[in-house]
Amino acid sequence: MPFIRYFRDQPQSTEGYVPFKAKKSDPACLANFGQGYHIYVTGLTHNDKGYPSTDDAAVHTKLVRRICEKISDNREKLTNVEKDYVEGAKAGIVSYGITSRAAISAAKRLKKKGINTNSLRLVTVWPFPYKEVHDLAKKVNTIYVPEMNLGQLYHTVTEAARGECDVQLLPKIGGVMHTPDDIVKAVVGGK
Repeated sequence: MPFIRYFRDQPQSTEGYVPFKAKKSDPACLANFGQGYHIYVTGLTHNDKGYPSTDDAAVHTKLVRRICEKISDNREKLTNVEKDYVEGAKAGIVSYGITSRAAISAAKRLKKKGINTNSLRLVTVWPFPYKEVHDLAKKVNTIYVPEMNLGQLYHTVTEAARGECDVQLLPKIGGVMHTPDDIVKAVVGGK
């Protein structure tokens, strides 16, 4: 991970140490627990020393902006996807989590049938890989999104595709997982 070095860097002295004072887009450099630094850790809005400050709008704004910017400013380092693309594919499958096994298997089966299909597995979904999904959308006519819900990922994929292609939701609910055949049928049938 790109931020490991920050967690390994330890302060040289307790004097003047401010645990949550960090540069924009960087994680806080916390000292190891039990090393004499007496760090106050809370999930509440807190100041640079770690003490709760839930009634100060300026402190809250500073903290939330830094937390969000450390993700958004490092989007390329944090984005993790697996692609299996072939030339001339007209269909793409975007998957995440448990549906990825069925999606990847379906893409392989479709290729064996002569239906070139690109597969994009989202290993991480936050920050969302908008660029990677948009790049896929420019290469295919339709993106299929198999999900074990009624469309949580589908809406973000549609947004990322920005009208470059059709996006089709393949929902399943009730705890029943997609099979590769479910996805193959959808792609072959055009739905």
